[in-house]
Amino acid sequence: MNAGDRITVDVVGINSEGEGIARHGKDGFVIFIPGALPEERVSVRILQAKKRYATAQINERHVSSSLRV
Repeated sequence: MNAGDRITVDVVGINSEGEGIARHGKDGFVIFIPGALPEERVSVRILQAKKRYATAQINERHVSSSLRV
């Protein structure tokens, strides 16, 4: 995974910073997504990719969470 890649993921959790957590691929590569909530399906652009995780920005929200107010 590289910066600039665009993918669609399901958000499975939220971290202590309030960022959505998604896992991608067979190895479950972790992606942190500010503004995303659990239960959401989002298209994102990878901003920064590290060895064990990446950060991303939401481009489009396909399915909104029931937790969204």
